[in-house]
Amino acid sequence: MTSNPKVSVIIPVYNGESYIAEAIESALTQTYRNFEIIVVNDGSTDSSYEKIKPYLPFVKYIFQENQGVAAARNTAIKYSSGEFIAFLDQDDVWIAEKLELQVDYLLHNPDVGLVHSNMSYINEEGKLIEREFDFPSRIAGRCFGELFIKNKIAILTVFLRRDCLDRVGLFNVQFSGVDDYDLLLRVSRYYPVGYINQFLAGYRLHGSNTSRDWLAITLTRLKIIESLLKKYPKIRSELGKKTVSDRLFQLYCEVAHQYCHQNKHKAAIEYWKKGITEHPAKLGLYFEIIWCAITPCQRRVLNWYKHKILKMLRRRYYLS
Repeated sequence: MTSNPKVSVIIPVYNGESYIAEAIESALTQTYRNFEIIVVNDGSTDSSYEKIKPYLPFVKYIFQENQGVAAARNTAIKYSSGEFIAFLDQDDVWIAEKLELQVDYLLHNPDVGLVHSNMSYINEEGKLIEREFDFPSRIAGRCFGELFIKNKIAILTVFLRRDCLDRVGLFNVQFSGVDDYDLLLRVSRYYPVGYINQFLAGYRLHGSNTSRDWLAITLTRLKIIESLLKKYPKIRSELGKKTVSDRLFQLYCEVAHQYCHQNKHKAAIEYWKKGITEHPAKLGLYFEIIWCAITPCQRRVLNWYKHKILKMLRRRYYLS
């Protein structure tokens, strides 16, 4: 490896006219200069191309029919030539020193497969939002077990070696939308992870990314975990049966709750039952199944009695 390795910056775009120029600018103004930018337009129907057009002399631009973010990232990787790879989404930004710091980290830590950092939240105008950091810091080393329990790494901060992708493969298009989590699990299973305790990227909060389909996302996370357990059955013994059961139980219950909110009670019952297979002593799940199985009229009657009893108990408490 050279002392000045080339970095490939991967930017997928789909209807990103509002912020894509700002994302590209934040990549172009990096203090580390040996990089290429690959922008894949994933079948945008808005004016994304017009926003990208002024930057065509400085980026490698590819248009493809809409296939989803995972496929767009894979296309960009296939057209890239860098020893290191970094990911930037169309509405996010980097601070100017990001690539420089991460290149230096991997050069000084040859055993590490990828390095990540903290991220800040920004609003639609690009201003910092005072919000608690959602991705807990300091996850590093052999951290597959931690990531199995919860994704704690933001893709816009990820910087990895091409060798990692050669070994574990590209993004899985079947998990589009949560494909980054799947990739992080596969990489962390084979490589130590590095961490830089600085805020090197800004994740933009706006209407499109705050109104996501959380049921679909949770179902996809569940598919990722189930497929991983099927491919690597030793995970149960490596992490411990309780850790694996707790993770599956959590995801089954999340899916069931979301189905309940959508009044899809038959589907909810299916996932409550799956939760029971992992933790049969959780009595609350049996009540959830009963609740989903009864009619709407019966639920209203039970709710009426519940509120009546609670009101009576509160009154007795205050009078005592």
